Amino acid sequence: MSLNRTVNITITGQQNQALPTITPSELSLLKSKIVEWGRCIARLLTRRTLTRGIVSREGYTVSPAGTEARKPTNATVYLRRQEAADHGLALWEPRPFNVGERGTVPGDVGMLSTAGGFRKIFNIWADAAAIRDANLSSHHYDPPEMNIVTREEVLLPSEPITQELAKSDRIRISSFEFRMVAPRGAVCVSTSPADLVELENHGPFQRFVVENASLIRSYASMRKEDLDDDESLFIVTSCIKSDSWAVAVFKEPSAPPHDILRLRKASGSGPTPAYVWTSRGTASARSGLNPTGKNQTLFVRGFRLRVTGAVSG
Repeated sequence: MSLNRTVNITITGQQNQALPTITPSELSLLKSKIVEWGRCIARLLTRRTLTRGIVSREGYTVSPAGTEARKPTNATVYLRRQEAADHGLALWEPRPFNVGERGTVPGDVGMLSTAGGFRKIFNIWADAAAIRDANLSSHHYDPPEMNIVTREEVLLPSEPITQELAKSDRIRISSFEFRMVAPRGAVCVSTSPADLVELENHGPFQRFVVENASLIRSYASMRKEDLDDDESLFIVTSCIKSDSWAVAVFKEPSAPPHDILRLRKASGSGPTPAYVWTSRGTASARSGLNPTGKNQTLFVRGFRLRVTGAVSG
């Protein structure tokens, strides 16, 4: 944005009224003030433009990545801090959207948000017949062979995933203790063994998604009428699921004794133990349990289907 504009200052007064005399030093001060005001206006306009983005003639919005994170939420900090674990996208909300669901599985198509987790709309294989019956495309809907494998116990209770926290030597299956050693950090504890469920071969599946992107989008819009036109879809290729978990995140430093996170097994726990945070300092901490099976999704990988039709992994 160019701000090299001419500023005209007009001094008006009554006819025949003498205007005050401005000395050279006063004129110099006035010029410096005008320059200072101009710079302030430029900063405000630039900040507003960067936040909103610039719309091109073709309708694309160009804005710097990361401007939306000036006031990061718990879910955003948790997601970013857990990236180093390399297990996929960490979900601050592991529970399935509908109670009693089997949980996320490869082939699920839905919406993924940092705060709300994954919300399934349909599945590539399970809903194949319904997609064909919808007659949304002249292209024959023929998904690749479903080849899903499960790798058991990829995460164990004795191996919490911590970022910017120090693990205590007193970690046992019955209790966990962490100390906050940085301004921001996160922890994920799979309080029961977690399994990895994934596609064995991603190549054919990705080609299928690319070739059927428009049909997948159209069927999702039909199934979910309130799906926004510019809202992207997430297509799951793998996920790590458990039946119990505990997560925590902190966004500001804490001084002793408020820098300790403690997680303990609740008394009277059944075969699937329940855990509660007994000390959290300034952190936000949560835990969950499903005694009937592993449907709590801790991490997820997949393709994002954007409005333009592009697919990215």
